[in-house]
Amino acid sequence: MSNVIQNLAALRETLVYAQESAKLDFSIQLHELMERASVSQKELSSRVGTSQAYISKALRGDGNLTIETMVALVRGAHGKLHFKVTSEDSVAWWPEVFEGGRKVAREPMTDLWRAHEERPQSNASYDIHGSESDCDVLAA
Repeated sequence: MSNVIQNLAALRETLVYAQESAKLDFSIQLHELMERASVSQKELSSRVGTSQAYISKALRGDGNLTIETMVALVRGAHGKLHFKVTSEDSVAWWPEVFEGGRKVAREPMTDLWRAHEERPQSNASYDIHGSESDCDVLAA
């Protein structure tokens, strides 16, 4: 069993794992945005000027989307794309937390701020993203 755990840990350190994880996170967030905005795949494809099959591919996490395409897809679903680049040892906090492609938390920013303030002291930097409006929406 420890071999499996070691192999998984090693896999998580690879570039391919990081790339696939980022694509999966994007597709999950895009799908959730579409649901919240009541935008269908057909409607999004019309707004973006692409085929419904391409939208389906993007929602599966397939392919290698350009930043331009990602922005167009998100804007077509009435959203805004944000990027945050951090050092390897930092922890970035978002109102919606994804792990391995699954949403594992959706907490008000106030809880995240408390967690930030109570974190163990280390050399890692912590970034918290959100706004007061995020707290209102997430606390509802």
